This record gives sequence, C-alpha cells and structure tokens, in this order.
Amino acid sequence: MPRAAPSISEAAVLRATGHGWDHWSAILDRFGPAQGHTAMARHLREAHGLSPWWSQEVTIQFERARGLRKPLERPDGRFEVTVSRTLPIAQRAAWDAWTDACTIGTWRTAKVTQDVRVGGTYRNADGDRGTFLAVDAPRRLRFTWDNPAHAPGSVVEVRFDARDARTTVVRVTHGRMRTQKDADATKVVWGWALTSLACWIATGKGLPFAAWDAARKADAKARAASRREVPRQRLVGAAPGRRAQEDARRAIGRRAARGA
Repeated sequence: MPRAAPSISEAAVLRATGHGWDHWSAILDRFGPAQGHTAMARHLREAHGLSPWWSQEVTIQFERARGLRKPLERPDGRFEVTVSRTLPIAQRAAWDAWTDACTIGTWRTAKVTQDVRVGGTYRNADGDRGTFLAVDAPRRLRFTWDNPAHAPGSVVEVRFDARDARTTVVRVTHGRMRTQKDADATKVVWGWALTSLACWIATGKGLPFAAWDAARKADAKARAASRREVPRQRLVGAAPGRRAQEDARRAIGRRAARGA
C-alpha cells in the first residue's frame, strides 16, 4: 500500500498540539501500530492529552504515513475528502449563494430545486439529489448524496466559517464513500465547485467545469515537465564540473610523471 504524506501541515499540528508529526509518529511507533486504530487514538487522548478530534486525526495521518491505511480512508473503512476555500464574501452571503436555488444555479449546476430545511430534498440537472439532515443557518449544511452515478449513499457537510465581516472559509467534507475512486473524483469536483464559487463572487459568473478541468490538467502537465527538467539541468550543469575535475587530475598526473 502506498505511503502518504500528512494532509495537515506541520505548522497546523504544531499549533494545535504543541508538537510536530515526527514527535507523534515516534510516540505511536513506540506504542505499537499492531494494537490497532482505537487503542492508538485512546493512548494519544488519555496519555498525551490530545482532544478527541486530534487523537483521531493524528492516528489516521500516522496510519497513512506507515502504509496502514489508504489515502482518504477513515477508521470505518469508508472514504472522506475535505476541500476548503477562503472567499471574499460575508458569511450570510456565502450561505445564500449555496442555499438559494437561483443563485447556486449560476455557479454550480442547472435546474436546481431545493427545500432547505431538515427533511427537505434537493435535486439538479447533474443527477445530484438527496435530503437535508442539518440546516444551521448561516453556519452549516449537512445532506445525503444520492446521485446513482457518483458516490451514492454518501453524506456531504458544508461549513461557512466567518473570518471577519467580509471573509468566509467555505469547507466541504464529503464522507461515507465506499471507494477511493469515488473519493478521488469528488475531491476534483468539489475543488472545481469552490473555484467556480470564487469566480462567481468576483465576476457574477461561474466557471464551467470543462474549462477548469482543461486548465487543471494543463497545469499538472506543465509542473510534471518542470520536475523532469530540473534534474536534467542539474545533471547537465554538473557534467562540466566533473569533466574539469577529471582533466585537472590527469594534468596533475602528467606533471607528476614528468617530474619523476
């Protein structure tokens, strides 16, 4: 199983727990991964004072780093992705952009109908449909995701966290997915959705998925080419140095021979 780098930064874990990833990894290595996820999380909570959330998250990140868990896999074997974006919009306006059927139709999808209340339903032209499980205006939405073609039976939570009067962090967590393939696909789609929302805030128009996806793939291709080019440049740049050193060694040898 491939090993994964932490999806939470060193600075974030240091700020929240007082220690970095190497510290927590060493603790769990000593404790023993063979004792299982629940025991490791409980050890972090009871012996080292981590909060319930951080004890779980540190354990999950450790398991991924050691190849004991697939990327995006949760303790229950289901998969979960989180995508967030800090946007220049007030919390209430961000909430309205998501919950008003006419507005969300301008930046995310078409033919939207939604009854935003607990027990209310939604559907759109993309085949997305489901039921609202939690409606806490203007902070949190939680709803089922029952698109038969894309991660059916999963659950989405959208949080709107105000940074100040004109800035909001919109965070989408899509969980309870059955496969990593579903998780990978939904991570891409939610990345586009928040970019399209940012575009709508800036211009009044959303960003078509096809245009965004083409630009994303082109950028990824350019980055990959750049990574391949850097080692080649290093090799080419190093070669004259090595040749010069070898020439110098041969010249020294010739001079030594003449002296002899």
